Amino acid sequence: MSTREEEYAAKGVEIIAINALEDPATGRKWIEGPGSDLDLHWAFADDAVTEALGVGAVPTQILIDGEGKIVWTSSVSSIMGGADAVFAEIDKLL
Repeated sequence: MSTREEEYAAKGVEIIAINALEDPATGRKWIEGPGSDLDLHWAFADDAVTEALGVGAVPTQILIDGEGKIVWTSSVSSIMGGADAVFAEIDKLL
């Protein structure tokens, strides 16, 4: 994901990973831990945020346009094509 993050940043796309399943301290420990190569922007969400975004399963991928509107969402894309499915959708939107 870090390589793709750099590639798409040049196209004006920002990738934000939201950790919604554990407390921020535990999530931060994993993100900063050994072997982690994820340079993504991270946020930590509570139930209200995940509900507002319509997250019903993990992982869920959500694409939000520059105006803050949700334009695509999937809770199975990581199973059905991994990150490639998400980036294919981004390419369609660009």
